[in-house]
Amino acid sequence: MKSNRPILKIELTSFDKVLELVSILILLFNVIYLAISYQSIPEIIPTHFNMAGKVDAYGPKSTSISLPIISLVLYIGLTILNRFPHQFNYIGEITLDNAASQYKFATRMMRVIKLIVMIVFLVITISVI
Repeated sequence: MKSNRPILKIELTSFDKVLELVSILILLFNVIYLAISYQSIPEIIPTHFNMAGKVDAYGPKSTSISLPIISLVLYIGLTILNRFPHQFNYIGEITLDNAASQYKFATRMMRVIKLIVMIVFLVITISVI
C-alpha cells in the first residue's frame, strides 16, 4: 500500500543536477528564442502536423506562445511530482530496505522524462517558427 511506504528525501547526484540544469536551460532557451523571433514570425503559422510531418492546420502566430507556456507548466508539474516518489506506482512492494534505491531510480526516470519533454517542445517551437 502507498500509505505504508517510507517517505525519504533522495539526495541529488551530480548526474541528477546536470539533468535538472539542462532541462531548465532548454526551457529558458525555448522562451528566449520565441521572444526574440516573435516579431519575424509570419501572421499565419503551422499549428498541427500529421503523422508524415506535413502541416495540416494553420493558425495565428499568437498560438506559438502556448508552446513555452505548456512546457513551463509541464516542467513545474514534473518537478513537483518528483518530490513525492513514495506516491509513484511501482511493480513490487516498497520496503524500508529497497525504498531508497527504488525512489532514486524513479526520480531519475522522471528527470529524464522532463528533459525529453523540454527537448520535444523546443523542437516543436523551432519547427513552427
